[in-house]
Amino acid sequence: MTKQDEVEALAIERDMLKKQLEQERAALAQRLKSETAALVEQVFTLQAIIESKPSPEELSSNFYWMFGKAEVFNVQSTVRGMVTPEQIRAHIASAVEAMRQVVELGGHAKQVGRQPDLPGGQTGGPAPQPAPPPVPSMALEAVKDGTPEAQAAVKAVVEGVGDPPAGKEWQTVDICFVKILPQPGELVNIEFYGNSHKQPHDDFPEVKVNKWKYEQAAGLMKHVTSASIKEANEFALPCRVFYTIGKEYQKKDGSTGNYRDIGHVRLIE
Repeated sequence: MTKQDEVEALAIERDMLKKQLEQERAALAQRLKSETAALVEQVFTLQAIIESKPSPEELSSNFYWMFGKAEVFNVQSTVRGMVTPEQIRAHIASAVEAMRQVVELGGHAKQVGRQPDLPGGQTGGPAPQPAPPPVPSMALEAVKDGTPEAQAAVKAVVEGVGDPPAGKEWQTVDICFVKILPQPGELVNIEFYGNSHKQPHDDFPEVKVNKWKYEQAAGLMKHVTSASIKEANEFALPCRVFYTIGKEYQKKDGSTGNYRDIGHVRLIE
């Protein structure tokens, strides 16, 4: 091989290597371009996911609560920005769980503002505050660590209503609201209201006691509340009043009725 042939062979090899290098550079550039595009797409996707999640400023719920028996919560929800139905449902589920936790820890709903209008022309008002709970029975406290049978037996004795007076039968009426109205001479009236005609309670009592002595009235109410009989008060109190049909009397319109002689008041469980 002549010197000229060697030069030409080297030139051909150089051109092939140069072409191969250019092809590899082009392939590398194309791969980098594709990978960069995929990475950018992932970034935009993640950004869209992050922006789609509601922040505290976009979706919130407020509710009111107090300590005591569970009631119905009033909830105010605020929505700002663009949120999806799925996000709204997830937020509501979270708010409901928060309310459930309040109840499980011994709290109850605090009613606020005017209550919704009810069917049949009934109107709602602010829900009354709940009654103070009764003082725990010493007898029930003594067996609280005992067997269920022992607890049930003691409870039946402590909270049972017994037999009615001879010749009488117990009548019952369920109550949701109570007023305590002290009278002169260390006497008290207690009015028991239902809610069959109006919410949160009717305008007129279902049954009442008139001018009972403090001691007698305190004995009547001890199973349902620890509220003082000597002070005017009113509160929500889900309870059942046991009474018998008493003497006949004449009403102002000339018709007759019968007194309701109250014997016992017990909580509705």
